[in-house]
Amino acid sequence: MAKKTKLSSMVAKAIPVKVVSTSDNSIAGSRYQPSAEDKARERKYRAEDDIRTMQRAEEIRRDKERMKAVKDVAKEQMNGLKKIC
Repeated sequence: MAKKTKLSSMVAKAIPVKVVSTSDNSIAGSRYQPSAEDKARERKYRAEDDIRTMQRAEEIRRDKERMKAVKDVAKEQMNGLKKIC
């Protein structure tokens, strides 16, 4: 039998926990339903984020050094995938 240390005795003790809810996004026991306003706000946020992503992609496309680095890394990743597939 393994020798018990002070640390192992502390780790072995279970901590009692009360489960309040098992569902995600729950408020007072019911599922949260986003309003039309919430959905519209989320769509607008996603569109704004997509614009920023597209702007960054265009910046990278125009920078020859960065595109060369992107292509080199893409080749490395493709070679790595060829080994797996």
